[in-house]
Amino acid sequence: MRIDEHDEATLSAFVDGENVGADELARALAAPGGRDALIDFVRLRERFSRDDAAPSETFYARMRPVLVARHPTMNRWYGWAAAAAVVILALAGFAIVWRESGAIQPTPPQPDRVIEFEPGTEWQAS
Repeated sequence: MRIDEHDEATLSAFVDGENVGADELARALAAPGGRDALIDFVRLRERFSRDDAAPSETFYARMRPVLVARHPTMNRWYGWAAAAAVVILALAGFAIVWRESGAIQPTPPQPDRVIEFEPGTEWQAS
């Protein structure tokens, strides 16, 4: 049978070494399934507090290349490369605009020839 959440929290806190009132602990242990829950918490704590719970050397050997690839200095290098690319593209854009701005004139160009149409001969008004 499962104990309620309050009793479960009390037993978990007791196993973790936190201060628990004697009356609360007695009530949690007296609850149906309280003793079994306490034993389960002690087993879990024992299992995960042992030294063999740490990753093996094989795990570290396989993970080392992944961790080195994500090292902050590598990320910093990528950041500097990206910043340099943005500066180069911005300078190239400004150079193109500056070069092309010489072709823009404030007045229209002078015509090479003037074409005049006489009404009634070259075109008809409708």
